[in-house]
Amino acid sequence: MPETERIYIAGKISPNDWRRTIANCIDTRDIHWLRSEDNYDLFNFPWPTIENAVLGKHSYTGPFFLNCDHGCGHGPHSHGNGIRSVGCFNVTHSSNKEALIQRLCFDAIRRSTFVFAWIDSPDAYGSLIEIGYALGQSVPAYIAWPKPLNDLWFARVSSTECFQADSPESGLEHALSLRGHNPSRWQRIARENPFTPEPE
Repeated sequence: MPETERIYIAGKISPNDWRRTIANCIDTRDIHWLRSEDNYDLFNFPWPTIENAVLGKHSYTGPFFLNCDHGCGHGPHSHGNGIRSVGCFNVTHSSNKEALIQRLCFDAIRRSTFVFAWIDSPDAYGSLIEIGYALGQSVPAYIAWPKPLNDLWFARVSSTECFQADSPESGLEHALSLRGHNPSRWQRIARENPFTPEPE
């Protein structure tokens, strides 16, 4: 385990986002490199890695999103990019914004030492994709939730580790304590199903 981690923090995005309890510089209120006189552009360049942003020690790789706390950038199916042409921001648009956001998220995941996901709702669809992508890139993915979500059993058994936590902060701290001490994903699957052969 490295002394400091580069962490991608997955989970549902919302106004007054819960990530702010464990990380700073996660949205447009905090990020000086997004600001110009009258324009915000979150979509046309790779996201940076913000050092010492997570729990005051670890680096934050993403995601970054539009947030004014009025909910202008949020809504059904938006993955935090729901703002269009009204609200608190004037946003530079792309004709294929969704694909750009996917590319930015995937790039940030690849640059991370692990993914932490706080899953408190079964409809965290984007987060489930991010977890699967991380595992496919050999980036460990830890899931914490306030209570088990039985419908998400596939994510649970696929993750590096999945556990219950009282809050995102305590969940992340527990994930950090597990770093370097986890059985492989296939060892965990075999533990739950002894008839599962480990791939060669």
